[in-house]
Parts: sequence; C-alpha cells; structure tokens
Amino acid sequence: MSKVHIPVAYYQAPDKRLQATQDKLFAALKQHFDAGEAFANISVSALCQTAKIARQTYYQHYDSIGEIIEVTVARVINSALQKADQALDPSEEGAPLKVDLLLAHRDLIAMVRWAHAGDLIVAYLSREIRRVSSIEGTNIPMKGIMIDLLARMYLAFADVVNEHPELSRSQLITIFQKMLPAPAKIFRDL
Repeated sequence: MSKVHIPVAYYQAPDKRLQATQDKLFAALKQHFDAGEAFANISVSALCQTAKIARQTYYQHYDSIGEIIEVTVARVINSALQKADQALDPSEEGAPLKVDLLLAHRDLIAMVRWAHAGDLIVAYLSREIRRVSSIEGTNIPMKGIMIDLLARMYLAFADVVNEHPELSRSQLITIFQKMLPAPAKIFRDL
C-alpha cells in the first residue's frame, strides 16, 4: 500500500511589494549585524533609513524589529517545506534537506541569537510542526510538549551548526539523524 503524500508548504503567491519591503528591511538589518552593532541599539528610524523606506511603511507591517527576522525565518522554512514536498521520500531526505538549509543560512541563525529572537523562532517552529503533524493526522498524548521540545532541539542543532564549522555536511547529517528523528517517526513510535 502506498502512502499518500500531502503537501505541507504554503503555496500562495506572495505580495511582491510586501516581499520587496521585507527584503530591504532584512538587508538593512543584516548591515547593522555585519557592522557589529548591538541589536538593542538599532532604532526603527535607523533601520528605515538604511533600508531607504518610510517609517510609516515599516509600521504598516511590523510591530517590532525582531519580526523582520521571524518573517525571514518563516520564508526560509516555507521554501524548505516546498523542497520537502517535491522529495520522493521526505522522511528519508529530511535530514540532508534540513542540514543543507542550516548550512545555507548560518548568518540568519546567528542573527536569531543576536536579536534574542530564539523564543520567537521556537514558537514559530512549534506552530509549523503542529500544523504539519495535524496534516499528517497524528494525535497523541503530550504531543504539544513533545513538539515544543522538538522545536527547541531544532534551534539548538542550528546553534551547533554555527558553532562547529569544522563539521562536514555528512557529519552533521549523521548527528541530525541520530539526535533528531523526523516528527512523524517520533509520533508513530508512541
């Protein structure tokens, strides 16, 4: 019996103007990061000036500067979910896809920590794992607690990728597979 593969990524066409604004703000934020500025010292005015956008435009879309990083992480994760949707066996190809994603976005991971946005990202990851696991139809006791723990483990693994550049891709994949099984496997084995 073949397993039905249900797409888990969001496939809406993005608003191009909103995406362009997000890209400008993230690029400006990255300039501040690269310059070694403290995240807490960046004002909305300075960020908007660097991005060459009006403060009014910023406030139409964001409540805090940290949200710029959260939105960028969400876009990266959705892109990864689209790749997983195209994979023949997402559970088998999951570790390489996730490791490649982390290797490609080391600066973004560092920016999450720089902005003290770890809790925002864990909350976002937890929501996404819940959403995907509900699509897959898993329903077990303590699922919420396990999902939150798994989200924290993903972020901790991202930190390991950044803190240990000496590790090869294959070593990271091996570590990932041993330490972070696919959510479907975790929930299925209970």
